[in-house]
Amino acid sequence: MKVLLIQPSHTGREPSLFPLGLGYIAAALKDIGAEVEILDIHAHNYSKEETCQELDKLSYDVVGVNAFSTQYSYIKWLTSELKKRRSGKIILGGPLSTYHPDLVLEKTDADICVISEGDITIKEIVENLDNLAQVRGIYYTKNGKIQANPPQEYIKNINSIPFSPYELFPVEIYFKHINLFGGFGKKTINMITARGCPYRCNFCSRTIAGARFRTVENVVEEIKFLKQKFAVDSILFNDELVVVSRKRVEELCDKIRPLGIIWGCQGRVNTIDADLLRYMKNAGCVCIGYGIESGSQKILDNMNKGVTVAQNEKALKDTFKAGLTPVIQMMFGYPGEDENTIQETVDMMKRVHSSLPLPDTKNPQLSLTIPLPGSPLYDQVLSEGLIKNEEDFLSKIEMGYSRGSTIVVNLTKYPDSELLTLKAKAERERDMPIIEAT
Repeated sequence: MKVLLIQPSHTGREPSLFPLGLGYIAAALKDIGAEVEILDIHAHNYSKEETCQELDKLSYDVVGVNAFSTQYSYIKWLTSELKKRRSGKIILGGPLSTYHPDLVLEKTDADICVISEGDITIKEIVENLDNLAQVRGIYYTKNGKIQANPPQEYIKNINSIPFSPYELFPVEIYFKHINLFGGFGKKTINMITARGCPYRCNFCSRTIAGARFRTVENVVEEIKFLKQKFAVDSILFNDELVVVSRKRVEELCDKIRPLGIIWGCQGRVNTIDADLLRYMKNAGCVCIGYGIESGSQKILDNMNKGVTVAQNEKALKDTFKAGLTPVIQMMFGYPGEDENTIQETVDMMKRVHSSLPLPDTKNPQLSLTIPLPGSPLYDQVLSEGLIKNEEDFLSKIEMGYSRGSTIVVNLTKYPDSELLTLKAKAERERDMPIIEAT
């Protein structure tokens, strides 16, 4: 069977992350002998006209598409174009299908929605196209009615998951766009060391419950493969959280150090300390991301972050002093935001800045809060009636958290215009840069 896998366009975003999810689906299909072809619309930046031209050249039996909730409008167009050309099943996976299977099946031309992890499910679909009732972890349409099958079990040993068949993708395009702070000019690829995250921030949208970890040996094996095959010399670990425990991070550092690569990852302010940061630096780490989010304890508590403002400040200071670049993620307009919480955030930025000899460079962006499907915040907003039409909402969030001055849903007590004025004022007053550490 010939399966076409599509990476759809993602409005306003560069191909700065290799599509690991689609890569793992490709690996699963190859594992059962399917013939797999990739159409990476996003990497090639194809227009809709160019995409149609590419589709006209291709021959396939089944189509698989991976999509975020922020790609709904494009998926609606793409599935329509696919149906015009072939009668084969269209399978949709990713957050969009996981959180909105009924809407997707009603409003688009997709035939099957995969819920959550798809490695096992995609194999079962392809092997049971004429008997979908046997497939766990999907929603599908039968005789005009939507059927919801029982959930699929998660893969317990994620070391058993084959590496992505990178060679099927336009990897050279990704190499041109993926980079690390302090790592420009390097050939960088992203990969993961785990699936899921043990924490439960209220704004976080997660398609996988809990957390499962690859062994460090398995991670290093893939890095060696990437070095040998593509001469990769820089790795961006884009797990939700790499720095889970000291033991695991130190083991990762010990195994990575001899490879001579640089790398970056996502951390958490309550899982790091000055000694561990220096250990990471000595093993080639150049940057670490932190969800600082706010300088107000009230807002952090509303988010269920499980950290304090003091921990945020100390982690940033320790990171700078260790010679690492902190990639600082901030949110604005979370429920409970007011003049006091905004001022607390500005004051925190100033305190960190004033305590360190930092040059004046670009400040971290204050991203307007947008409730993403799958998050407790989204469920809260729905229950409060702030989102009245989910399809309309999905069509407006193409840029995710980064919509600049556009308010999709206002979660505060202020009128839109006043909230934007407060945001602009806070951005003028803040005085905390993102810099490249030396």
